[in-house]
Amino acid sequence: MLGGTIGAAVEVLAIWGFTRNLWSFVIFAILYGATSGGYAVLRPRFAEAIVSNEKDKEQTLLVFGILTALRGAAIIASGFVVATQLNEEALVTSGYGGGKWRDVILYTGIVMLASSLGGLGWFTKSKPVSEPEAVAAEH
Repeated sequence: MLGGTIGAAVEVLAIWGFTRNLWSFVIFAILYGATSGGYAVLRPRFAEAIVSNEKDKEQTLLVFGILTALRGAAIIASGFVVATQLNEEALVTSGYGGGKWRDVILYTGIVMLASSLGGLGWFTKSKPVSEPEAVAAEH
């Protein structure tokens, strides 16, 4: 799953900025659609990790609902974020992002990559040490 989310971020940075015609954008859309699904399916797991008690289904559903509501708010806010980054006066050029969309593409790719790399912390986090093990380690 982590590879898919990192792949989506790399596709944004490596492919989207260089699309110049419909077919290159279709190829980007297919590749991005195939790998970006990891963001949506991880939300229930995030809720379980936050609650940290797999038996407490009500709390997990509440946290999942909050995460989903925050996602909806982020979707609405993203339009305003893009509006601030879109360079309306820029001429469409042959450079990265066509000049006009460069900042939007970089922002999207960097934020996706940062969130994917943040998932690495899940695999490297230390496990809690029980009381007897902690006492034994001290002596």
